[in-house]
Amino acid sequence: MKTIRSASIIAVSILFLFFFIYTFYIMYSGNKESLMRNYSGIISEIRNLPGNRDLPDIKINKQWIPLGISDSKVKHYIQVGDSIVKESGMEIIKVYRKNINDEWEEKIFK
Repeated sequence: MKTIRSASIIAVSILFLFFFIYTFYIMYSGNKESLMRNYSGIISEIRNLPGNRDLPDIKINKQWIPLGISDSKVKHYIQVGDSIVKESGMEIIKVYRKNINDEWEEKIFK
């Protein structure tokens, strides 16, 4: 009886350890992929699909780009007509918007 209990505790511990390692790996991979993404252009459409954790997709150059969690810092600011730039290897996202004088103003999201 005691060996079954010990084996159960060891099995649960190993499962917990694998779950922790797997979760860390998924988070690391997602962050690395997000960091390497790049996109730039003028936003022609913004859509919010159900089940997307309130993260919009933006249409740039006739292509839909889903914003990830690391891109969520711009979701409440962006508008159709804004120009957006995310360079590969950088966490910074730059959004340009025309002011009343028809000049581009830059806002940087870190």
